[in-house]
Amino acid sequence: MDKRIILFRGKRVDNGEWVYGNLVKHNNGCLDFERYDIFTGHSGWGFEPSLSFERYEIMEHTVGQFIGREDMNRNKIFKDDLLSTKKRDVLFQVVLDNESCGFKFKSIETGTLFEIDSSVEKLEVIGNIHEKGK
Repeated sequence: MDKRIILFRGKRVDNGEWVYGNLVKHNNGCLDFERYDIFTGHSGWGFEPSLSFERYEIMEHTVGQFIGREDMNRNKIFKDDLLSTKKRDVLFQVVLDNESCGFKFKSIETGTLFEIDSSVEKLEVIGNIHEKGK
């Protein structure tokens, strides 16, 4: 039985760098306070208590979940990544499809949604929608 890897990424509020780890959404119960943090490392919950972790506040709009697949170069693929064929003739964005409650490829040219299957191994992550100039 394969273990599913649950991993998130987001851009840090303080310096704009990407950080990868566990996502936590904080809310004080009112609409005036909400923030997203990513914890890296291990918190000790279910692991050795001596292991430590770091917490980073991240920009909500940059949150992306690992979709459980890798590209042709074995790079992890996340929501909002941009993928292309080797010839760069087709461009896709990884999106969350609310109807199927799953991730799909969206053609940048036509907007058509495609299932993510073994063809992902023929695609390459070339960036994401949150990077300038990509």
